[in-house]
Amino acid sequence: MKTDPMVSTCSQICEYEVFFHRAHCDQRALSFVPRSSGCENVSLLELQGNNITAITNEQMSGYLHVRTLDISRNQISSLEPGTFHSNNHLRNVLISHNNLDILRNYTFNGTEKDLQRIYLDNNKLRMIEKGALEGLTKLKILRLERNFLTYIPEGLLFGLFVLHQVNLSFNQLNDTAFPENFGFHNLPILDVRYNHFHRCSSIVPYLYNVTDMLHVDGNPFLCDCNCKIIQKWLDETYASGERTPSAKVPVTCKSSNGTYVGVTESLALNCDDTVGINTTPSQTTLSHFHPVLSDADLITTRKDNIKQLTGHGKEANISLQWDHVDHIGGPTQAQQNKGVTLKELYRAHWTSYYTAVILTLYFLVLSGRWARRIFTSREMQRYPENMKNRSRNISPTVCL
Repeated sequence: MKTDPMVSTCSQICEYEVFFHRAHCDQRALSFVPRSSGCENVSLLELQGNNITAITNEQMSGYLHVRTLDISRNQISSLEPGTFHSNNHLRNVLISHNNLDILRNYTFNGTEKDLQRIYLDNNKLRMIEKGALEGLTKLKILRLERNFLTYIPEGLLFGLFVLHQVNLSFNQLNDTAFPENFGFHNLPILDVRYNHFHRCSSIVPYLYNVTDMLHVDGNPFLCDCNCKIIQKWLDETYASGERTPSAKVPVTCKSSNGTYVGVTESLALNCDDTVGINTTPSQTTLSHFHPVLSDADLITTRKDNIKQLTGHGKEANISLQWDHVDHIGGPTQAQQNKGVTLKELYRAHWTSYYTAVILTLYFLVLSGRWARRIFTSREMQRYPENMKNRSRNISPTVCL
C-alpha cells in the first residue's frame, strides 16, 4: 500500500524504541521523511537505505531533539539552506551515498551549537560554497572523500578551531585546488590521497599546518626539490615522535628506466635544505610507498556502525557513544596509530559499560551479604535462643 506523505507519521511507518529514543525508519522504500508525530523525542533518527530525494526544513521541524540523523544511501540531490534550522541539538549528520552536487551557503544554519560531524562522502559534489560551513565552531570531523571536487573555496574552514579531521581523498583536486587562505591552522589530520596534484609545491605550504597526519599518496606528482622537503618533513616529524610510523614514507621518483629511486638520494646533489618552492631539477613521475588506508580503517558511515550506537542503555547512553568520541574528535592519535576504527571504539565502550554493570551488581550482592551478616549478628546478640533454633531449622516460638 502506498503511503501518503501528508498524513503518514513516524509512529505509523517506523519502529520507535521509546527506551532508546530511536526511530528505525530505514530500509522501508520511503520517498519522503515522515512527520514526527509519535517520535517527537527521538534522538537517533535512521532514514538510511530509502528512496528519499529531498529533505526540507518543514519535514525536519518536528524532530526538535534529534542528535544523530542518518539519511545516507538515499537519492537526495540537494539540501536547501536552513534545512536543519529547527534541529538545534543535531550533533552528527550522515548524508553519505547520495546525489548531492553542490553544498550551498548556510545549509547547516541552526546547528552551530552542537554539530560535530558531517559525512558527505560518496556523493557527486562538484562545488562547495564559501559559507557552507560558516559558524560551525564545534565541527570536528568533515568527510568529503569520493566526490568530484576540483577546488576548495577560500576560507571554507575559517573559524573551525576544533576541527580534527578533513578527508578530501579520491576527488579531483589539482595544484590550484587550495587557495592561499584555506582557513585551517593546526589541523591534526588531512587526507588528500588519490587526487590530481602534480607539483609537490602544492602540498609544501600546508605541511606545518597539519600537526599529526598527512596523507598524500596516490597523486601523480612530478618530482622536484619540494618533494625532498616533504620527505624531510616526514622523516623529522617521525623521528620526533609527533607522527605515526605510517607517516614515514620513502618518497620515490620513477626514473626513465622505470626503476624507483628515493627522492632524498636522487635529488641530494641538485637540492639543498633551503630549496625554494619553484626549484625543479627533474620532471619524472613521483609515487609513494604509503600504506593505503582501506575504507574499513577509516571512520565509516555504514549501517553496521550506526547500529553500534544503540542496543543497550537509554538515550543518554546513545549520546555517550558519541561523547566517547566527541572529546577526541574520532579515534585518539594513539588509537589512530594502531588502526583503531570508530566501530572498535564503540565495542570497547560497551565492553567497559558491561564491565561496570557487572561490577556494580557484584558489589550490590556482596553488600547485601554483609548487611545480612551484620543483621544476623545483631539478632544473635538480642535473641540468642531464637537464632540457635533458626540455625537448627527449627521455627522459633512466636509470642503474640
